Amino acid sequence: MLKGLFDPDGVFARAMDWVGRMVLLNVLFLLCSIPVITFGASSAALYGCIQKMQKGDDNKLLPLFFKTFAANFKTATLAWLILLPFVALCVVDLLVVPSGLWRMIATLGLQVCAMVAVLLFPLCARYENRSATHVKNAFLLAIGNLPRVLAIFVIWGIPISACLLWGTVLYVLSIMWVLFGYAMLSWLNQALLWPIFDKLEA
Repeated sequence: MLKGLFDPDGVFARAMDWVGRMVLLNVLFLLCSIPVITFGASSAALYGCIQKMQKGDDNKLLPLFFKTFAANFKTATLAWLILLPFVALCVVDLLVVPSGLWRMIATLGLQVCAMVAVLLFPLCARYENRSATHVKNAFLLAIGNLPRVLAIFVIWGIPISACLLWGTVLYVLSIMWVLFGYAMLSWLNQALLWPIFDKLEA
């Protein structure tokens, strides 16, 4: 049993290799997102690596991440800068406006921005297009695949809600976010998006 446990081709070894790759991608993503303006390019690089991994072409993640980061820097950064002002406006409205209609509009606006973000950076990573076109396509695809997008919302919403509701959970999950949390959730996100991409490429 122990021999099988430490077999380099065994399930345990492959699982540990996958976790190590998630840690590497998560750290690279966080470091490259520290300047907020580069969040889009960093997200596109993360999804580019995850797409390669899920298709079985993931030999060298470190150079692949920076290659994808550079290749998508302009497009993904501009797409992020298109989305960012709407996010910022909605957040400011929620913080400043005490109650009423504007808070409802701001909440709805944040949900729409989140729907776009679900598809925006995976699209940037996989397809060549203008930044504004990526944003438009992300919105249309999110509306056209609403049940799948809502499933992704649930996947992201559970840990985020747990962090907001319970301080102890926030402490534990904050460590997980730094180590592998964002990369792991992005992995699940991309896994749910493949049927959409397969339809596009068919």
